[in-house]
Amino acid sequence: MPKTQAKTLLAFLALLLTISSISAKRLLLCGRYPGFCYANGSPDSNCCAGLCVVLHLDPLNCGRCGHRCLWEQACCRGRCVDLLTTRNDCGACGNKCSRELTCNYGMCNYA
Repeated sequence: MPKTQAKTLLAFLALLLTISSISAKRLLLCGRYPGFCYANGSPDSNCCAGLCVVLHLDPLNCGRCGHRCLWEQACCRGRCVDLLTTRNDCGACGNKCSRELTCNYGMCNYA
């Protein structure tokens, strides 16, 4: 590798490390400053373990901080649900099967 390419690569890596450390510091700010989550561009106004999170969608903080969904579940409206079998969340959050249909494999009335 020529010296100019190596210098460019090193400069790029240094820039990446600087950006990632700034991002990590921003993510952890809500632990010290809970109002940080109310800022424009923040995912939501809830601070869990130093991160701004969306409690009604985050499978690691579903409905409340620290409430984790099982690996096969999704977080829909703050509840852990199985998208493969739940009639009110069939295949996706809020996708409701009609009363006479069941949810199988994430599809209404799969036969």
